[in-house]
Amino acid sequence: MAVVGNDVALFRSTVDDARPALRRTQQDLFDMMRMRGGSTMTKVLKLETYGAYTRAYVDDSPELMLLGAAGPLSYKRVYFRQEAGTWLLTEPKADELGAEKRQRIGDVDVEYWAIDDDIVEVVAREVTTLRADVAKMIPSMNKSPVSLRLYPTSESIGLAIVSGAAASHPINIARDPTLRLYDLWWAASPSELAPFSRFVVRDQLLGMAREQLAPLAYVRMDWWLRHGLGHATGGPDIGDAMRGVCAEPLAWKQMFDGPQKDDAMGGGGLGMGGDTFVPTYEAFMSPTAPRAFAEARSMVEYLRAVHGEHAYWDLVIAYGDGAGSSAAYATAINRSPEWFYSEWLTWARARC
Repeated sequence: MAVVGNDVALFRSTVDDARPALRRTQQDLFDMMRMRGGSTMTKVLKLETYGAYTRAYVDDSPELMLLGAAGPLSYKRVYFRQEAGTWLLTEPKADELGAEKRQRIGDVDVEYWAIDDDIVEVVAREVTTLRADVAKMIPSMNKSPVSLRLYPTSESIGLAIVSGAAASHPINIARDPTLRLYDLWWAASPSELAPFSRFVVRDQLLGMAREQLAPLAYVRMDWWLRHGLGHATGGPDIGDAMRGVCAEPLAWKQMFDGPQKDDAMGGGGLGMGGDTFVPTYEAFMSPTAPRAFAEARSMVEYLRAVHGEHAYWDLVIAYGDGAGSSAAYATAINRSPEWFYSEWLTWARARC
């Protein structure tokens, strides 16, 4: 079913009406966007037919929710069905996804459904490229296998996911080295992942490398260490977010523990069956999220600039050896955590 002629205006209006469901958030997001001068005007990059559905590539702004700053225009692909002259935002059912498939693309084993036949190679090739980039950043170690699983709908994901996560990986990657992708964003060409999706994939691959290098180090290590490297090496442009950090920085203990549950960050614990340390829509809605992620990025940038690029991994390994924070910092960078934080803050404020 194609969208043609006068139906286009009706379809765009329907997409606007459906935007809260597309973003899995409430009216708060719209209010936030309007206060920042943003617009909810819909752009539809491409429309195509999938069975009884119209598949649309609709503009989305994940960077805005994460850092409070607009990023490159990106698109999510979503499904609509027309019933009695009305467009409904609705995912294909399980029996409409086609066969479950498995194939090897490059050096990645991929599991997916036939509904994603048109994108699976693009995603797998991107994983291969980003995996090679990540490998250059990690201390010498054996290259572990990586599998990829694409989930096309909420129903296919089921319950084994942190709510709203874009991606995850199991904690024990020796047993299950599978990168799971739940949400994808596309560039102006539907054959190219948007920068935000590449960031999500890179961040997960870095997490998998961390777990291979120092299994279960995350149990002891800082929240900013979990999140900061991905942002520092491939995250969205933080824009003016650092000015907010310099004006009102989160304390070292906050950056160690992660914002608590009432901040909606989900950073303080583990969820069901995966690594919860990933960007989620719930995290985006936290008032402290932009500052927390920007500060984590800045702390890693300082760590690498002043103590060397190896210092990040030295800290990870120290935590992996069973050290607490004081011993890990002393071993890796000859500082106490509080001393390191104080030096970072002076360095950061000189750059604001």
